[in-house]
Amino acid sequence: MDIPQVFIHNLIFNPVQAIKSLLFSLQADLRSVLPQIQAPCLILWSEKDLAVPLSIAQEFSQLIHDSRLVTVSEGFHEWVLLHPEKFVSIVSSFIAENEGNLNKPKDRRIYLFTGGQLDTERSDRAEATQN
Repeated sequence: MDIPQVFIHNLIFNPVQAIKSLLFSLQADLRSVLPQIQAPCLILWSEKDLAVPLSIAQEFSQLIHDSRLVTVSEGFHEWVLLHPEKFVSIVSSFIAENEGNLNKPKDRRIYLFTGGQLDTERSDRAEATQN
């Protein structure tokens, strides 16, 4: 499945969410929130992302203390769907490297960025399962 097919699938079967996500990523300004993140943060991005440019990821990385930006050449915006093994490998490595940091008295919340936006609803659910 190539990226245009994934995008078309989202527009056909989940049009409201697809449009809301695109509009949110164009309108929302997260720059004031990002410096507040105190937990280690992995930012994964495709170098070919057409929906949210790499420059946004670079800005996120500069604004979030203790963040790491990892770019991949595969895919576009939905690269994770097409390369799940690579995604799991990168995330697993990041977690293994940062396990010791989770015991420090810092903000231990999990922050999820999806499509260039902070997904607070899923972040709150992830935090609740940790406690």
